[in-house]
Amino acid sequence: MLTRCRRVYAGHRWSRWYTWLAQENGVDVSPLKVKEIRDEGVLLVDVREHHEVQIAKIPGKQVVFPTSALSALEITKDLELEDLVPPEMNDKNTKMIVLCKRGRRSRAVVDLLTKAGWKNVRNVEGGIEKYAQLVDSSIPNY
Repeated sequence: MLTRCRRVYAGHRWSRWYTWLAQENGVDVSPLKVKEIRDEGVLLVDVREHHEVQIAKIPGKQVVFPTSALSALEITKDLELEDLVPPEMNDKNTKMIVLCKRGRRSRAVVDLLTKAGWKNVRNVEGGIEKYAQLVDSSIPNY
């Protein structure tokens, strides 16, 4: 299964299967709950590319871990996911919420992290677009 996930990331091919899996496993969190969860000290992981983060981001501390970094898993078979994650994500018990533009990339990353042993990882349903609509309209839409 991990091999299939690697191919999905490298080719940016997203599947309805990931949507179903995330909903079945209860990994999605509403944008309305993000502020509450962040106040509890949960790490926000943004999996959008750096240029996307410069356009729009949720205020506060966050870790940028773009999905393009995951393509190294497909290119170099010797690498493991643990070799690629930022230092803030090294502890597999850290509580994290993962965010992208619309929720597809982040949902796939949540699935990959969970399969690799991370616990307490949740996806922001609808991504930053839905967060901007429901929580903070000052965040630009792109």
